[in-house]
Amino acid sequence: MGDVLNLSPDFIKGALDRALEVLASKGSDYSRGSVDPFVNFKETAAIAGISPAHVALVLCGIKMSRIRHLEGAGKPENESLADSYIDLMCYAVLAYAMRSEEEFNNA
Repeated sequence: MGDVLNLSPDFIKGALDRALEVLASKGSDYSRGSVDPFVNFKETAAIAGISPAHVALVLCGIKMSRIRHLEGAGKPENESLADSYIDLMCYAVLAYAMRSEEEFNNA
């Protein structure tokens, strides 16, 4: 069995390392000029009337829909299917982080 099928620690670490790279690179773009890494999620939440964590969950849903459509459509022109899965993982981590921040602030 290959690393992917048996979910070896090396495979998991590689996926998490890639997600960390994406979070670090995109995070600086999205929070530019703010000390709050969740500023875009908070502003979107205020507009939509939902929590910042729910904004991330909505983005998870959009990403899952994209993945579903890409899986049967052949090779994507822009973002790879693997990149879409990494993005999904990143949105889930962001939702978890914002939910943790909410719980900390409400404690």
